[in-house]
Amino acid sequence: MWHKVKATMYKDIKELFRNMTLLTSVLVPLLLAWMFRFSNSDVASTEETAELYDRIMLIQFYIVYAITLMSVLSFNITLSMAEENEKKAFAHFIYSEKDYRATIWSKVILYSAVSIFILTIVMMIFMPDVSLGIYDYVGLVCLFILFILLGVSMGLISKNVSQTSVYIIPFMIFIVMTPMGEVVLGANNEFFLSIAWVNILYLNMMINEGDVLVGMIGNAVYLLAGLLLMWVCYKNKQFKI
Repeated sequence: MWHKVKATMYKDIKELFRNMTLLTSVLVPLLLAWMFRFSNSDVASTEETAELYDRIMLIQFYIVYAITLMSVLSFNITLSMAEENEKKAFAHFIYSEKDYRATIWSKVILYSAVSIFILTIVMMIFMPDVSLGIYDYVGLVCLFILFILLGVSMGLISKNVSQTSVYIIPFMIFIVMTPMGEVVLGANNEFFLSIAWVNILYLNMMINEGDVLVGMIGNAVYLLAGLLLMWVCYKNKQFKI
């Protein structure tokens, strides 16, 4: 199958440089990282504000990380698969389930590499003042895999490009925008806390704050849910024999 993955990836790489949507999606995390860095330039941690400062830095870090993966990784995987569906390109060069899997692997590998590159640039701009341990990095990898699963799942069920936003935006609002609610509503708001504790970004922040077991179990549950969603979407596809 891997020679088919290479062939499909070669085609995708050629199209990548003509993909204006990718260029637009990259701007979102870059601008956000620059905005956070600019807003934090005059902020310093003091003995009285150390706890609040660390919390804000941690929230900003996960927001930037998640938005980068959502806009560059998930969205572009979904969009590229939806474009194939809309143009019915699959009917021309995919004749079996094995070929379909090769196409999915090609897009996952390509946009994962692009996302890592963009993520490196974004973090160089943002320069987050956070301290991460080994379990934090495990959580970040889990997030990366989850966004891949979301992108593939939405791409499998999107029949055309216009449907991609319908599927992606709800996940973006819940996963990415929830931490912003802490700034607007406050960390002690009961309604906010009833939603936030099941958010995967908050589960990863719990890891950073010392509650490793709950955070890792939460990551595992999200990954299993993502795998199940992708499996269901994949099984609903019809393949040529």
